[in-house]
Amino acid sequence: MAEMQRKYTSPLREQQAGVTRERILEATKKLLAESGYAKTTIDAIAREAVVSPQTVYAAFKNKRNIISALIHKNLETELDDLYKKTVQLEDVRARLEGFEEITLKCHVKISAENSLLRNAGILSPELARIQKDCEARGREIQRGYNQALLKGVKLKKGLTLDKALDIFWYIIKYEAYSAFVLECGWTEAEYKGWLCESLGALLDEKGVG
Repeated sequence: MAEMQRKYTSPLREQQAGVTRERILEATKKLLAESGYAKTTIDAIAREAVVSPQTVYAAFKNKRNIISALIHKNLETELDDLYKKTVQLEDVRARLEGFEEITLKCHVKISAENSLLRNAGILSPELARIQKDCEARGREIQRGYNQALLKGVKLKKGLTLDKALDIFWYIIKYEAYSAFVLECGWTEAEYKGWLCESLGALLDEKGVG
């Protein structure tokens, strides 16, 4: 009986934990915008989210982890379905176009979170550490997606899959989007066009179609 009860209550507990994490993230985002980074303490986050500080610590351990989660909030779940649909497409060009759209959505969202943090007055060394952690996490996730994207695709002569994945990661990094779109004033269409050309250059001419 106890085993059956655990099976029924576990999904409910997971759902409740997810709701709690969401409330903590939303509370953090609100406090960052209103009070700045220094005043966005664990206690303040707990009050805003209407939970105990212990609950915040249990969910994220520290403020740095909360900020890291906020940067990538919803990215994995929001775009996961798009990735799955994209990698299933037979046409390579369609795959690349779908991938470009997903990449742009990721960068736009991350850009908004980064702007929030900078406006909140977060110290740049700490932001750099957080971003480095997020980049490492993102690279691991992206590598799996990119490998699925390139499955069955013929690469240029002499280019291994590992090298292609490394180049893919470099091309789609946020820094390129920031430099071209935010600093140079490129339109999103121009950025996507460059992305398509750059990624397509990795493939055998017959692989693009």
